[in-house]
Amino acid sequence: MGNYGWGEYGANMDVSHSDDMQLDHLFGINPFYIKKGFSSCEDGRFEFKAPTTCKNALRVLRAMQLPKPGKTVHNRPGSTMCLTLLSGLHCSPGVGKTSLITALGKYSGHRVVRINLSEQTDMMDLLGSDLPVESDEGMKFSWSDGILLQALKEGCWVLLDELNLAPQSVLE
Repeated sequence: MGNYGWGEYGANMDVSHSDDMQLDHLFGINPFYIKKGFSSCEDGRFEFKAPTTCKNALRVLRAMQLPKPGKTVHNRPGSTMCLTLLSGLHCSPGVGKTSLITALGKYSGHRVVRINLSEQTDMMDLLGSDLPVESDEGMKFSWSDGILLQALKEGCWVLLDELNLAPQSVLE
């Protein structure tokens, strides 16, 4: 724990081990690696070696390897959905939690779909609904996937941002 700066908050950590982030089919910071996604992996536009960023990236990568707190769900061959709640990461609001997840997704070859929740968010927005469409036979109703359902079907990472603002019915 001490090697990764998890002992005392504000303790320095050695980040020299982060040079091997891109391996053949893996991405991560030693010793925590995840499988790369199907998209192309970006490189060089985000600095994971900064001490706080590295600590937070290690925390997220480690959390992605745990079978808890949520059940790991396989939603298509070769991809896994991991449920992880980021709350604070020992830092104030607005310091980069969303940016960190977005960067981890880009660098590991996963598409990240960010869904910004609010008090106006409805289940139909997330899961979908029947919508009117024009056809040769006139107007018909046809199912249209919501952004969450579409992202899950495509095997994307889903970032539910501002979860605390969502109505209770959506959270349930």
